[in-house]
Amino acid sequence: MSYSNSHSIRSVMNKISKNGNDSLYFLLGDDYFLQSFFLSKIKENSNPGTNIDYYYLNDQSDLEMFFNSLSSMSLFTNENIFIIKNFNRLSSLSQNMLDKYLNNADKNNTLIFILDEFMIKNKFSQKISNFSTIVNTQTPFEESKIKKWIRYYFRNQKQQVDDDILDYFIKNYKSGISSIVNEVEKYYLNTNSLYDDLSPF
Repeated sequence: MSYSNSHSIRSVMNKISKNGNDSLYFLLGDDYFLQSFFLSKIKENSNPGTNIDYYYLNDQSDLEMFFNSLSSMSLFTNENIFIIKNFNRLSSLSQNMLDKYLNNADKNNTLIFILDEFMIKNKFSQKISNFSTIVNTQTPFEESKIKKWIRYYFRNQKQQVDDDILDYFIKNYKSGISSIVNEVEKYYLNTNSLYDDLSPF
C-alpha cells in the first residue's frame, strides 16, 4: 500500500475537530516533523487526564509492558494514547494478541502506529493499516508544501523568516522538514540575528 491510500494531515485534523479522535491511526512516512505535529494535535484534542505512552517494542520488557497495558486499559476510566513503533517485527504470537485487540478496539483509547517507510510492505503492517485511519507523514514532494509547513512552524514561534533564505534551505536540504527548520535556525543563530531577522508578528 502506498500514499495514494492515505489521508493528508489536514483532512484528518478536520475530521478530528468535528468527531474527536479515532481509536486507531497508522502514520505512513518518515518525516519526523509531520509525525510530531500530528501527535501534538492528537494530544491537544484529548482530555487533560489522558495517559500517553510510547512503545518501541525493541525488547521483551517493552513488549510485555505494552501488552499488559493493552489488556488493562478497560479497567481504568482515564483515556490512553499508545504510540507504537517497530510493530512489524512482532512474533506470530504477539501479532495474534494485537490482532485480537484490533478486532475489538476500545473506542475510548487511541493507538497510533508509526511506520517510517514510503509504503507498506509487511503483511502484518498491512493488516493493522486496514483497521486504521492512514495518515500521510512523508515529506511533501512539492517545495511549496514544504514551505507552508515551515512557515507554519515559525508563525507558531511568533517569528518570520526571509523568503530568500527559506528558499535556499528548501532547495539544498532534502532530508525532511525538521532538518530544514534546524538549518534555518542555525543560520540565524550563527549570524547572531535570530531575534532580529526572525521578527515577531
